[in-house]
Amino acid sequence: MENSLFASLTLEEKLYWYHYFIWMEFSYSEDDFQQNFPLELPSSRRRWNLIREAKDFAKNVHSIAKAQLLEHLSSEDLFLLSPSPDVSKHEYYNFEYLTRDWSNSDAHQQRKTITEFIENQLQSISIDPSEKALFIGCGNGRYAVDFAHRYEKVVACDKSLMMIWTTLYLKRLKTWDICHQITRNCRTVEDSIQRETVEMSEDLSRKIDEKVEFMIGDVSKINMDDCSFQHIYSIYFTDVLPLKVLWKQIDRLLTDQGLFIHFGPLEYFFSNELEMLTAEEICDFFVDKEYTILANSFLETPHLFMKNSMRHRFYDNWFFIAQKNQTSEVSIDTSFAVHSDSEVLKLHKMKQGESTEEWSINNGNIDYELPEIIADILCVMDGKKSLRDLLAIQGFDELANEQELVSVFKELYAKRLITIRNGN
Repeated sequence: MENSLFASLTLEEKLYWYHYFIWMEFSYSEDDFQQNFPLELPSSRRRWNLIREAKDFAKNVHSIAKAQLLEHLSSEDLFLLSPSPDVSKHEYYNFEYLTRDWSNSDAHQQRKTITEFIENQLQSISIDPSEKALFIGCGNGRYAVDFAHRYEKVVACDKSLMMIWTTLYLKRLKTWDICHQITRNCRTVEDSIQRETVEMSEDLSRKIDEKVEFMIGDVSKINMDDCSFQHIYSIYFTDVLPLKVLWKQIDRLLTDQGLFIHFGPLEYFFSNELEMLTAEEICDFFVDKEYTILANSFLETPHLFMKNSMRHRFYDNWFFIAQKNQTSEVSIDTSFAVHSDSEVLKLHKMKQGESTEEWSINNGNIDYELPEIIADILCVMDGKKSLRDLLAIQGFDELANEQELVSVFKELYAKRLITIRNGN
């Protein structure tokens, strides 16, 4: 189960995560922790023991995952491990998300409230069940599982292997007693750790087997076919990447009339303030990209509530649905314009001592090589004149095969390199 997750990784990814597990084991080491503990009060000794329990638990979990990963690495592979890996990008796994998604304590109320709200909203605007959905930044994957009844197939993707691994590990255990440290804002010494029981029912486990495919990967680089999904969900993830990066993948992966469904705050986890858009700007962005806004509302919920902590966050979460407009029928009478994200490029190259020109159209994600005649047409397209008009005006009326021309423009449109306009 978890082993299949490791088997899906490239060798480079396996080595990265092996380094990660080694680093986590070191980070949770007892000697370093005990040496730096500041006080010798009896109450502090009790707190030390509780914190040590939480750290030992985390260390053990990472050790189990490392042992499973090691089964997928040969001795030759291990020789490729870097003696001085870059650990600056390693992030500690947060067991609070596992608690929120898979416990029946107060912590799960956030998830329950969100799931019921989104389901009711989808029903209220008559969003029917569909074929395939993608959950980006899925975390521990519970939302993907909760909404799987709406789809024939769900793909749940997250960059963190530990997020998905812990869910699959729980799937095998069924019930798992976990504990994690509460670092600040504790009323009592006993509040220094939170003990929880997480569990997965047979029904939810079966749903994963039948409908949910978990995938490790960076959403900005995810390699899937164009127009693969009817719906894409971004729950607590839209603010992780700049919208211009995220949108390219959303637009590429959605089918015509597909839905982008967002729920969450706009906290933003990058430093460029110009990319920290308001909800209004995001709506305007999608409208500018010829999407239709189907929902736009807010719901306040607690975030990662932990009863042992004196500090709790609340988000006024934004719920937003944008629908990708339906493809018009592409024909010789269709009016096109080069997409705002695309650029027609001419490259000069030397072949056998002679200078040659090569054309392409590029949107930063796709680089599509062009025949010169197609490049010439793209350079004069204005979104008003049809292909037929341009052929006549530019003297291209002797182009060999009208069907072949339309076929090329259909492909350029499907790849979102060009857009359809309404004409004059």
